[in-house]
Amino acid sequence: MNNEIDPYTPPASDNQAPPTPVENYLGDDYHPWKRGRTYTVFIMGMVTAGFLMGFFHPLFALIALISGIPTVVIANKEIDEFPQAAVHPFIKWGKLCGKLGLIVGGISCFLWLLVLVVAIAVLAL
Repeated sequence: MNNEIDPYTPPASDNQAPPTPVENYLGDDYHPWKRGRTYTVFIMGMVTAGFLMGFFHPLFALIALISGIPTVVIANKEIDEFPQAAVHPFIKWGKLCGKLGLIVGGISCFLWLLVLVVAIAVLAL
């Protein structure tokens, strides 16, 4: 018999009632894939990445920049509250896509703003 402790199983307590399925789903510190925020980060990251595909359009670049901010904030909050979530692929990819949205969307917005300023300056001459 193996005496190692499973890192994914919380320690049992004699005086606690077993959690209901809803409590187990919403408050599971040991299984980040059962938490709703994990999927929220992943979906928001994929939406950000989707808008990055059209970064040549200024509106899509702006939406990617704006949607990247809450994606990274929620991912960092989830990792701060539950360090086990840092290794989950949905959190990793969602946070990565959010960061790409911040960087590429920000650069693209800056370039579009620069093009707009140059166009206005040329038209004013």
